[in-house]
Order: sequence, then structure tokens, then C-alpha cells
Amino acid sequence: MFRSAQATDSAPSRLLILSANADERHSLAHLFASDGYCIESARDGEQGLATVARFRPDAVLCDWVLPGMDGLSFCRTLKSDVAFEPPHVTLVSGRSSMGERLRGIEAGADDLVVRPIEPDDLRARLRAAIVGRQKRGKQEEARRETAIRELAATVGHEINNPLTALFGHMELMLHYLEQGDPSRMQHHIKEAGEVASRIGDVARRLTQLDEVKTKQYLESMKMVDIGK
Repeated sequence: MFRSAQATDSAPSRLLILSANADERHSLAHLFASDGYCIESARDGEQGLATVARFRPDAVLCDWVLPGMDGLSFCRTLKSDVAFEPPHVTLVSGRSSMGERLRGIEAGADDLVVRPIEPDDLRARLRAAIVGRQKRGKQEEARRETAIRELAATVGHEINNPLTALFGHMELMLHYLEQGDPSRMQHHIKEAGEVASRIGDVARRLTQLDEVKTKQYLESMKMVDIGK
């Protein structure tokens, strides 16, 4: 449900400010808009969740005390959808005890700042969090691209050769059918069946992999090791 868009060099980072205090929403929006952030705000947890789903922020500044769903409940709900990477969440609280920090972390908050807010400190923390998040996103994208290339190399290596052989047997089957030579035709029917079975075995092994391992394919490329 909640998937955060990665900021790029051409697109500003997206920030959601979640607070019941209209003056605080305005002052924080002004602070971060001056840094080039794209800003949206919400006044309670339910509205915040709806805004995350629509706006897809990179980060959320969330007040601990909210009407209805408080900041902790907001964090738990937001972070419970493990299918997508949620935004970085900074809780804003009036208390600085270690117990409060632990409660925030256990609820899924990534950071906690204490009032009165020190603007330069908050800006530096948020900037570092978003930069780190962008780097992780790029690394994950690179891993996905590598996995796709390795799978493509595997399919090409394991299936192309038997597929070429299968087409060859089919051509010979047609040839001997035209020649009226049933014995040779039957031979190639049998051979084509065995080749098709090998292709099916490759597909079965790919779908039943318990652990993905790779092996060298070309000098600069690996492929998935699907065993024998």
C-alpha cells in the first residue's frame, strides 16, 4: 500500500509533516520548503496514512501526540506493510527519556527529535536520512538488474541449445513425412520428445530453487546455478 518514491537529481525530496498543531505545520513547512522540499501536511494519523498512500513521501515528520491515532500507532500501521519500503519517519516529542526513545523505535520510528526543535539539527538529520535512503534504493535497483541479467543468461544458456535442436527435429520430421519414411520420422519424434523433456526439466529446476546461487558464465557475466 505504502511505497515511497525515490528523490532524484531532477525531483525534490518529498516530505510529509504530520501534526495537529497548525502553527507547527506551517513553520516546519516553511523551513523545509526553503531547502527545496516538496511539502504536504496532515493533522491526524488517519489523514497521514491517506497522504502517504497518495503523496509517497521520502520522509515523514510525525508528532507523537495526535488526535485519534497517535504517532506510535501511525508508525506501527505504516511500517506493518513489509511488501513496500515505507518512508523514513522522525517522531517529534516533548519528552527525551530513554524509555520514550525505545518506545518510538519499537513502534517503527527511524529517529526521534525533542522539542524545542533545533532547526539546523533537524535539517541535517533529515538530509542524511534521505541521502542514505536514496543510496540504498540505487543499490537495490542495481541488485535487481543484476539478478535479471543472470536469469536471462541462465535461460539463454540452458534453453537455447535444446530449443534449436527441437526445431531441427521438427524440420526433419516434416522432411521424412514428405518422403514417406515413417521409421526415420518416428526416430525424430522420439528425439524431439526427449529434447522437450529436457526443456521442461530446466523450467522445473528454475521454479523449485530453494537457494539462488550463481556460477561464472562469461568473463563479465554470471548465471543462476540450477544444478543437474
